[in-house]
Amino acid sequence: MANAKPLPADDGTVLQLPGLASMEPTEFLRIVGNHATNQNQGEAEAGNADGWGGVSQGVRRILIDWLVLAHTRIGFSDSSLEVAVAILDKFCSLSRDVTTKNLQLYGVAALLIASKIHEHEVLDISLCVTLTQCSFTHDQVVQAEARMLEVLEFDVMIPTPGLFVGMLSQLCSLPGTVVLHSGYFVFKALLETPVFVLGSPLLVGAACVYIALTKSFSPSKAAMFGAKAALAAGRSMEEIARSAERISSMVSMAPSHTKSKRKLNAVELKFSHCF
Repeated sequence: MANAKPLPADDGTVLQLPGLASMEPTEFLRIVGNHATNQNQGEAEAGNADGWGGVSQGVRRILIDWLVLAHTRIGFSDSSLEVAVAILDKFCSLSRDVTTKNLQLYGVAALLIASKIHEHEVLDISLCVTLTQCSFTHDQVVQAEARMLEVLEFDVMIPTPGLFVGMLSQLCSLPGTVVLHSGYFVFKALLETPVFVLGSPLLVGAACVYIALTKSFSPSKAAMFGAKAALAAGRSMEEIARSAERISSMVSMAPSHTKSKRKLNAVELKFSHCF
């Protein structure tokens, strides 16, 4: 079992597994339930997350925020988290199994699958149960994993924007701060919408690198690195700039709280050491 990493709570105390005290299962279900009620009353945000069927963008956002928090506490690699989100998005684009009552179950099942691809130590199913504060059983996690693999036909080797950020950083000798900031924008983008809605993973990765460059360097130096990244990505600067503008706008307009006033700040906590 992977070791849990402590993460500061909103009040400054340090929380440890077991027990995601910043979002207990009853709170998770209450937040999702309140959001669903608001939708029925016509108060929810317009539009659903493309490819998520009847599950709204707001509900998806709550789940991904929780997954980032859980993943950070476990201490897995960023690759595992990105692949887990990609698996979940792909599954939801092909199946309507996910509802507000079981989306946390499929979230940990996606993280379980991703850990088998990218981690030396596979996520223990008992820890999956703990992460949901025993809202679901061992057998339910196993069944959810099997269902996802069945629907996806075991096609879970999914390229992600972070993969291409790493490749571009090596090809272009990008500074470490740019790579970290690029990762921040990758996760902020994934929090808002599935990557297949944003574009190809390569384009999204290159766009996030470009955003980080413009925020880290002078325009001339950012343009120099940006041209190298565009060449390495096989994309035009214009195409990357358009994608970067879209992602920047989406991130800047993203809500910081749920409708029940809980902070959506798992990505900020994850990258707090970078800023």
